[in-house]
Order: sequence, then C-alpha cells, then structure tokens
Amino acid sequence: MNKSYLPIITPVVLFLTGVIFLGFTYYKNVSSKPAALSITSKYRDATVSLKNKELGKAPLDLIDLKPGVNQIKISTDNNSFTKDIILTEAAYTTISIDVGVSDKFSANQILWYDKANSNTSDLFVSSTPKDATVKINNKSLGSTPITISKKDLLESDNGEYTIVIEKDGYEAQKLNVKLENGFTLNVSSQLFLKPISKNTMGLESNSFYKIYNFIDPLIKSNQQGDWAQAIDYWLKTRGEAIIDTDSIKGFDYFIDSGGTLYSGDGKVLNKDAVTLTESKEGTLILIGYLSLDDNAKEMSTQASDTLSAITNSPVAATQNLLYEVTETGLGYLNVRDKPELTGEIVHQLNVGDTVKVLGQEGDWFKVQYKEGEEEKEAYAFSSYLKKSEPETP
Repeated sequence: MNKSYLPIITPVVLFLTGVIFLGFTYYKNVSSKPAALSITSKYRDATVSLKNKELGKAPLDLIDLKPGVNQIKISTDNNSFTKDIILTEAAYTTISIDVGVSDKFSANQILWYDKANSNTSDLFVSSTPKDATVKINNKSLGSTPITISKKDLLESDNGEYTIVIEKDGYEAQKLNVKLENGFTLNVSSQLFLKPISKNTMGLESNSFYKIYNFIDPLIKSNQQGDWAQAIDYWLKTRGEAIIDTDSIKGFDYFIDSGGTLYSGDGKVLNKDAVTLTESKEGTLILIGYLSLDDNAKEMSTQASDTLSAITNSPVAATQNLLYEVTETGLGYLNVRDKPELTGEIVHQLNVGDTVKVLGQEGDWFKVQYKEGEEEKEAYAFSSYLKKSEPETP
C-alpha cells in the first residue's frame, strides 16, 4: 500500500566552504500512522543499526516503522554514533551525519516533527555545543537552544526557510526547511570542531623539515591523538588548508606537547623506531606540533627531545633561549616583518643587544625584542645571532 508522510525529507548533503546544505522535498500526510526514517552519511560508508538490528549501509529510507523512541547506531571504520531518536507517526525523521573520528570531531543533524496542540507551527533548534547563533533567511534570531514561531518569521515565497547554525571555531551548518501547521519541527545539530584553527601558523623550518604550530583553546580537554586524526581526516574530506601562505594537503608526522609521536594519520608511533632522512628531491617533511598552551610560540622540551630523536640531531627547545647580536659590519642588524630580504625593516638591533628566539624559518630566526616598553616579534638573519645565556625563569 502506498503511504505518504509528513514530510518526506530527502537530504542531499554537500560540504561547500564548511557549510552543510540539505535539500528537502515535502508531501502532505494523508492518513498513514507508521513512521519513516531517512539516513545519509557523508564522506565514509556507514552501517546503520536500529534497536540493535543491523539494517544496512547508508543512505537508507525506511518506512512502516513503529512510532516512539528508538536507539540508532551509525558506525564507520573510524568512529560510531549512538543516540535515542524520536519517530513520529505519519512523519519522516531524518539524520544526516559525518561520523568523523570522535565525539568532538564529528557532526550530525537530526530533524523530526512533534504534533502541536494548535494549528500553528513552531521551530525548535538545539545544538552541541550550545549558544550557537541561529539565522533564518539571513536574519539572526538568537542562540541555541531556541524556539521560534512561524508567525515571527518573514513570509517566504514558497513557504521554505533557510537556517544557518554557526559558532566560532566550529564548522557551520545550513539547511532548508518547511514548517507545517499543527507540528513543531525540531532541529538537533552537532557541530564539527574545526581541528585547524585560524591560530595555526608556521613555527620553524630548515632544509629538512617544517613545523606548524597548532594552537586551539577549544581542544584543551581533548586527547591529542584524536586531534592528530581529526587534522588528517579534515584535510582528506574538506580539502587542502592554507596555513600562513602554504597550501597543505597532509602532514607526515605530528608531535604533541608531551613528546608523543604520531603518524600522518594520527596513529601513535615509537619514536625510537623512527628515523627521518632528508629528501633527495628537497621535499620538506611536514610536522604538526600539537600544543596545549594557548600562547605557545615554541615547542616544549619534551617535543624537542622527540624531534631530536627522530632526526638523529640535537634540537634544542627554543624556550627561554637568548641570542646576542654579533658584528655585522654595519654596527646594527636589521629586523624584518618577513623571513626574507624583501621584508620590510621594522627595527634595528645594535651589536651586543639580546633577543629571545621563538623559532626558525630557513636562515631566519623569529625573534622577540623590546621597543621601548613594548615586546614585539619579527625576523632577523640567523648568521648574526649567537646563543647567549638562558633567560632566568
């Protein structure tokens, strides 16, 4: 027997510039009482189980389901998602999911209808994390969790509304919905924590390797192994990232602040069994440094020890190292805004002045110096700086 549900929702999920787009098709309910469920998985094949019964691979459209609360599990090789969902009679519940690599580094949208007590229609939007901004048809209406009545929305030509859910540090979500009289549409959104934040930057480099510094206060409480896996997953699914001016498609290794070494896909490695060698083609080895210090501008001692072990060369932690300006032939050393001779001269250091070295990029040191009472950072040619005594903590 043919049945029609309110609404039949067919998600078409696309990640474009970090936004989820869902398209929906709607049909009026006639008289059917069973519930229906639609599930799509982005980026990875996912196995779906309902009430501990395996139903197959997503995408799935299931009808003639018993209304009520049901436990659903969606699993990939990397991670799994388990949640109690509500199936409403004569209506579709839809799940669109990116299972990701962990609870924090994953995303989903769950939409379902509840019968309302009146002939009005409402929209309820919740999110993890909460306090995400909700925009409808480009108008900001508040933060999650939030209930919005259709009468408070501007009328649209086709009765559909575009919802954007966004929060700083997370991947935004965008979807199109249609409100139906007599029902409340619930939107439950989990936002994907971006593993590559806007604070990520180059830390140091030479002819052998280049290190990028990952700093993100939102990831403080997470396992750094998950972070390494999430960076690899993000680059494989969202595409290359621009860090400083470099286009990055993937990393060869990660080192966390405790000195743990990870492969490019986030697996823990024995640092004593890894030896890096310089590429004959001159290709730099890319290393991500995972810092738990919001203000870190250098590798920790433990991380430097790991780098030293895998490169078979002593790599001193740049923490608290002072360098002195040596004779340049001019009596001073130019400090530039970029690690190159074409960089703008922003300061001049006198012979004998001391600076704190924060990192190295090729033949240039990134230095911290004082200009009056203000501390500033720029670049100086390393040949004219020699190591001084360590700064007293």
